[in-house]
Amino acid sequence: PEHEDGESRRDRHQLKAEAREHADTDHVGDGDGRGCRGRDRAFLSVSADGRWLYYDSDRTGRSELYRIPATGGEPTQLTDAPGGNYLPAPSPDGKEILFQSQRNGTRDIFLMPAEGGAAVPVRSGPGSDNIPGWFPDGRRFAFMYTGGKDLTDGMYSMARTGSGWSEPRRIAD
Repeated sequence: PEHEDGESRRDRHQLKAEAREHADTDHVGDGDGRGCRGRDRAFLSVSADGRWLYYDSDRTGRSELYRIPATGGEPTQLTDAPGGNYLPAPSPDGKEILFQSQRNGTRDIFLMPAEGGAAVPVRSGPGSDNIPGWFPDGRRFAFMYTGGKDLTDGMYSMARTGSGWSEPRRIAD
């Protein structure tokens, strides 16, 4: 089906594939040498509307999140927190980003506005919460858990509630 901007799901997937292929080369940016290069490139995701690329980079000496227009340009640093920030996952409506952060000493899931700003913890615990990803409805996300301290290792989902987020629900081992 077509997206409200006239772009088909297939077109968005093609753009994402092309962006990842481009990211596998030595540069994501606007052609002037400023962008994501070499060792600082780690993970790339594309906004649902295809307008933004989000990635984590250690270009400052620790992993932080950045966004850059899909057409190229200057990257904008979105996070500045100790411990590292990884795996940005833009929401289906493009308004928020889920990501993994070690700012509290363990790998936790945080949420922030897509253009940057205050990040709030969504899931925090003694183990490692990894690889967050949105469901298409934008009301739920899934993540992997390892560490076996407060949950059993496996895949979980969480849903928005009136006051925040539900407790994790186990999906699979």
